[in-house]
Amino acid sequence: MKFEHIMCSYIIIFYTHLMTTHKMLLMYVFQIISIQEIESAMQALLLKQAMILMKRRQDELKHESAYLQQLSCKPETSINKSLAIDEKTQSILEEVESRRARRRQARALSGNCTHEEGTSSDDELSSADMTDFQKSQGFVEFIWDPLSTTQTTSLITQCRMILEEQSTCENEVNKGKQDLLKSIVSRMKKAIEDDVFIPLYPKSAVENRTSPHAKFQERQFWSGLKLFGNILLWNELLPEDTLQELGLGKLLNRYLIIALVNAIPGPDVVKKCSQIAAYLPEKWFQSSAMRTSIPQLENFIQFLLQSACKLSRNEIRDEVKEIILILVKIKALNQAESFIEEYHLDHLRSVIKEFE
Repeated sequence: MKFEHIMCSYIIIFYTHLMTTHKMLLMYVFQIISIQEIESAMQALLLKQAMILMKRRQDELKHESAYLQQLSCKPETSINKSLAIDEKTQSILEEVESRRARRRQARALSGNCTHEEGTSSDDELSSADMTDFQKSQGFVEFIWDPLSTTQTTSLITQCRMILEEQSTCENEVNKGKQDLLKSIVSRMKKAIEDDVFIPLYPKSAVENRTSPHAKFQERQFWSGLKLFGNILLWNELLPEDTLQELGLGKLLNRYLIIALVNAIPGPDVVKKCSQIAAYLPEKWFQSSAMRTSIPQLENFIQFLLQSACKLSRNEIRDEVKEIILILVKIKALNQAESFIEEYHLDHLRSVIKEFE
């Protein structure tokens, strides 16, 4: 009888422990399912937000461009901006300018005086969208917008960490790595195709830098140049030929150079060229034997030489020296030497010798 009592006690204890363990396991499973559901919902929310921002940016670009095209067709309205436009376009333009004004105020308060119009990502949400987003935001950091430098640098850091962790079992994850990098390249191509637009206007429309056409063109150039810089930030993770195809072939030669060629020569153009050169990865030009730059920069080099020629005739020496420095930086040494010799700029020979 005593033995049966002891066995009964053991059975009760075992059963209680089993039920407790089962209950905890069920709670754990339900918790995992809940987390996965929340993560999925968050990803859907962020994807929706990203699509809203991209569509808004593209729609606003189309409306502003169309409005300026109307102004070009009717020059008498350019001064007082009295051109009749539909309510939707008017609302969009007012909202765009309102967001720009808020960003200008924020930059002024933070002491940022080096900002160029067009280099903001403009990822500001409406108050209603922001409230909804904040309520649903504990699992995904971002859905990448290549025009955002913050998101790009964050993604690069994450990718570097992932790839370094996976390097110990390279055979198993090689396909995953390739798929990740392919998706990054594909997203950058889409950004170039969808988000880059630099209009060309008659010089009469942009000579006055305060005109709406000049301001719009300037913003679009700097926006494209910002994307150019963000793409080249990937120089340590993506192959050189891939980056050169994207950054130089698809963006610099197809958009930025054309805008520069149609710009009025002067300090502003040289400033833009200097920024282009600053974004180029230094490792592309590290060979000491290199005296001719990479082929994809040939159009850029020819534009620099043409600009230096025009500026030299006008005796604008500081900008000419800056152009020579750019040529030297990108290892177009032969072209720089030929230009110096042709225009008898002996005082600039020392610039080349410093880099030899």
